[in-house]
Amino acid sequence: MNSFSENALNLPELSTRYRREKALEQRASLLKGNIMPAVPGNEPGDILIYDAREVLEDKLQRSSCVLEDTKLLTPQYTQELKRRFGSQIITGFFDSPAYESILLTVPFDERPPIMIGIYADGLDRDSMLYSSGQNKIHCTSMKILNTARFGLRKPDDYELLMVLNETLLKKYGYNTCHKALISQLTSLVTSGITYHGKKHAVRLAYLQVKMN
Repeated sequence: MNSFSENALNLPELSTRYRREKALEQRASLLKGNIMPAVPGNEPGDILIYDAREVLEDKLQRSSCVLEDTKLLTPQYTQELKRRFGSQIITGFFDSPAYESILLTVPFDERPPIMIGIYADGLDRDSMLYSSGQNKIHCTSMKILNTARFGLRKPDDYELLMVLNETLLKKYGYNTCHKALISQLTSLVTSGITYHGKKHAVRLAYLQVKMN
C-alpha cells in the first residue's frame, strides 16, 4: 500500500466503515438497482433491474455528449464515397436509410434523437464469459449510439439494465420477465428526455437478443 492510501485511511472522516461509505456516497454517483420478482406474488430477489431513464441520463452526463450534428461524416465526403464505391455504401448508422426513416418520426423541435440499442445475452455465473452452459445469468444492456459513434465497439459502450437467472427466462418467457423493462423503454420512446435544457426524442435503433 502506498503512503497516500495509508494516510487516507488514517483520516478521521475515513476511520470507520460507516464513515467511508458516507464519504463514497458524497463523492460518487452510483445508480441503485431494484430487486423484483419475475412474476407478481413470487418470492422477491429474482431480478435486478436499473431504471432505464436514469441509466440513459447518467451515461449522457458522464460522456459529456454533444447532441448536435448526428452525421459521422460530412455530406460532401459521404457523397464522394458513394460516387467512388456505389450508391449502396453506408458509412455509419447515422448515414443509413434506417436512420433517415427513424428521423421522419421525430418532431423537428426534438431533434436530433437519442438512439439506443438493446443487447441481451447469457453469461456463465462462474467464468462471466458468454457460453451455452447451464449456470447462466441473462444480462440486458443499453448502448447509446450518439456516445459510441467513433472507433470499434467497446465494453464501456454498454450500460447494464437488467440481470436474472436464465432458468427464469426459460420458465416464464421474455414478455413476463422483461415486462417492467419494456414499460420503462416505452416511456422513454413516448416522452423522450430533457438534456442540457432541451427535449430530445428517444428511439430504438436495434434490439439484439440471444438465448441458447
